[in-house]
Amino acid sequence: MRVLIVGAGIAGLTAALELRGGGHEVTVIERLPEIPPGGYMLDFYGPGYDVAERLSLLSTLEGIRHPINRIVLVDGRGHVTTDVSYPRLRRGLFRDRHLNLMRGELARALRDRLDREVMIRFGTWPTALDPEGDRITVRTNEGAASYDLVVGADGAHSRIRDLAFLAGETSIVRLGCHTAAYIAEDAAPELLTDAFVQMSAPGLSAAAYPIRDGRTATFFLHDAKGALAERGREACRRELDATYRGHGWILDKLLDAFPAEGSVFFDDVFQVDVAHWSGGRVVLVGDAAWCVSLLAGQGASLAMYGAYVLAQEISRSPADLTPALERYEARVRPLVTKAQHAGRRARSWFLPKTQWGRRVRDQLTDLVVKTPAARLLGRFLGGSHAQLD
Repeated sequence: MRVLIVGAGIAGLTAALELRGGGHEVTVIERLPEIPPGGYMLDFYGPGYDVAERLSLLSTLEGIRHPINRIVLVDGRGHVTTDVSYPRLRRGLFRDRHLNLMRGELARALRDRLDREVMIRFGTWPTALDPEGDRITVRTNEGAASYDLVVGADGAHSRIRDLAFLAGETSIVRLGCHTAAYIAEDAAPELLTDAFVQMSAPGLSAAAYPIRDGRTATFFLHDAKGALAERGREACRRELDATYRGHGWILDKLLDAFPAEGSVFFDDVFQVDVAHWSGGRVVLVGDAAWCVSLLAGQGASLAMYGAYVLAQEISRSPADLTPALERYEARVRPLVTKAQHAGRRARSWFLPKTQWGRRVRDQLTDLVVKTPAARLLGRFLGGSHAQLD
């Protein structure tokens, strides 16, 4: 079967890897000129971890994981309110089946596993879909070609979703906040060398943590009304400066280190709910189909799991696509629904509305991690495992 995958992110690359392994002819197109190297740090656990184990990727991922040993919560003056052991958290919450990975590095690890027979055309995007019986013609900015199946793995702002599905099929649930992340080239000297340090105040949260080559990764999350009008570098810099400057800790230094070039992540925090993930010879996977939001903590894990299941079901009955795509959705949607609910619940955990709420959250974090109650936090955050067969 000839398959086009739109999007060279975690879902698209996992689908490409599995479909190619099943003997299908696979082409991947990606709007960006390359796979972004940075992004933000992932807590990688749950069904995606199981898929990585099945694909014999764990040793590779162990080699690129970031050794975060502590989670340190501070207030606006930089005073430590909570200091917990990350290894203890991993044991209690994830049974040690957990890795800290940068999103871009996970995608590049998947890319490295693809053989040269899988073509990735960067700087290419779809402009139209023309169904023709048992084939579908995809028009891009570079030309047109026909395929047996199109996999939309092009993220929460999916172009394939817009081209293939009626607007009424898709609901966008906005969680009332914006997020940003970038990598500063120099390490912040005030940071601990092995810790993820997070500062929170009513309506905003910022984190910084050391990564390889003496650099500092940042992450920002704050209350916001309405969707972003633009997501470019300058818009990101302006909003972060207006929101965080003067709020204490080392925020001003982090803002001053905003990169003049390189990858910057800036977006609304929202969820995507599509009534049906497939129609005809088009199917959605990953954030294009179900974006659970970064607050759910399982976006990359579910992307890998969903892509693996999709490829598995297609390979079971490539000549009968409709039931294969229905089985894929039936297997994955229950986990997605659970994660989406967890993401909505977690909003108040990440962004307490008052200083009192922040202090309670910090104390609960310390208490839960240091007692057997860590499993309860796992259920609250929606951690899930799933059968791969």
